[in-house]
Formats: sequence, structure tokens, C-alpha cells
Amino acid sequence: MNSKRLRPDNRSGFEYDLRCPKIDVHWHVGSWNLNEARLSVREMRQDFDRFGYRYVLVNSIKAIVYDMEAGNAETARLLKEDERCRGLVVINPVRQDASLKEIRKYLGHPGFVGLKSAADYYSTTIADIRYEKILSMAEKGAWPILTHKYGMELIVEKYKNVKFILAHSLFSDAKKMAGFSNVYFDIAASYAYRDETNIEGMLELAGPKRVLFGTDAQIMSPAWSIGKISSARISQSDKNKIFHDNAFELFGRFKSNCFGG
Repeated sequence: MNSKRLRPDNRSGFEYDLRCPKIDVHWHVGSWNLNEARLSVREMRQDFDRFGYRYVLVNSIKAIVYDMEAGNAETARLLKEDERCRGLVVINPVRQDASLKEIRKYLGHPGFVGLKSAADYYSTTIADIRYEKILSMAEKGAWPILTHKYGMELIVEKYKNVKFILAHSLFSDAKKMAGFSNVYFDIAASYAYRDETNIEGMLELAGPKRVLFGTDAQIMSPAWSIGKISSARISQSDKNKIFHDNAFELFGRFKSNCFGG
């Protein structure tokens, strides 16, 4: 999807970037028990409106840290609350058979578009042998996987048809992983140093089509990621790709399930 949107002359760059159409690839349902603000469905809807969200890809904190099945079901319930929500199925390599069952359960659900895993929460990496069947199923189903970076460089070439989204990407991650064409970069990182929040550098290394808008909300406000993109010295066309177009192209289920163009 090639964006034709240009910034109107009567808006500042930030005003346009704040409200232009977005797909957030990294949003959580639930709480990390860190006194996060704005966790209710009503508040999330307000933020979707405020920040121009077209779609938001949700994964469950409960599924990551406590109960995979209950957490994925929590995500499924949220999808009914707002038509902009889409789900990522959380999987756990320590519970390989149960993870495969969860993928099969939601494979036919039109609201789920990909997978999420945080291997370090289970004291391992994405290169763990227990991920093999999970990644093979992701490959067969053409489901992208949002995952923490640890061990990724060891397996991306083996699974060349799997689209890996490196969560919380920094410039140093792009320097290490940009050479792998099936790796995408989610900018949902709280790191504040300019040398690591270098959007221009990430685009130079990975190209404008492999950098994705993500926020890690609600532990952080979406305004943080929006500000990083808005302040970058890149074209409005490239900003539009990051904010929306790249994710729309990456997640095939947006098209196959007739979610709109």
C-alpha cells in the first residue's frame, strides 16, 4: 500500500503526525503492576482517537507472565470492545504443545493477525529448540512474530519465510540485524539516548519499509514513539510508511480478512 498522504499546509508537522493514520504493532492488555495509567477500555479508546489509530495489535501481559490460555482469551474479548483492535497470540516455548494448540485455536479467528513471544521471560531465547515447531507453524500460516531480540540472529536464516519483528528496537539492533531481510524493527523502546533512538540511521540501514510504529502502551504513552518519528529528519512519505503502511503490508491478514485498504 503506497501512501499518497501529504501534510496539509495549515498543519504543523507534529500536529499532522499526531493524528495521521497509524497501526501500532505493540500494545498490551492488562497491567505490569507498575501503576500504569489509562488501562480501561474507555481510556484506550480515547487514546486511539487522540493518536489517530486505525488498528492496534494487542497482546496480553497475563499470557506472557501468568496464564497463556487465559491471557489470549482476554485479548479475544478485547477485540470485541473496539473494532480497531487486532490480536497477537502469545506463545510460550516451555509449553510447546499448549502453544501449538493456542495457535490452532485462533488460526481461524479473523481478529488475530500474528504471534508474540518474550523468550527471556522463560529464561531462554528465540533460538531454543522448543521454538522449532512453533516457528514452523508460523511459517506455514504466514504469521509474523513479535519477539524479543535474544538469539534472533541464530535462527532468522533458517526460517527465511517467517517475518520476525524485533521488539523494542534500538539503532544498535538495526546495525546488527538489518542485513536479514525478514527482520523488521518495532521502535517501542524507552531508551532516551539519541545515539540509540536514531530513526534516520535505522532507515538508512534497514530501508523505510522495515521500520514499524510501536509503543509498548500503556506502560508508555504513544506520544513517546510518535515524537521520535515526528522529530526525525525523514520525509513525510517515510513517516507514513512507519506509522501505517509497513504494518499493513507485513500483516497479510489485514488483507485476507477484508479489513480494508
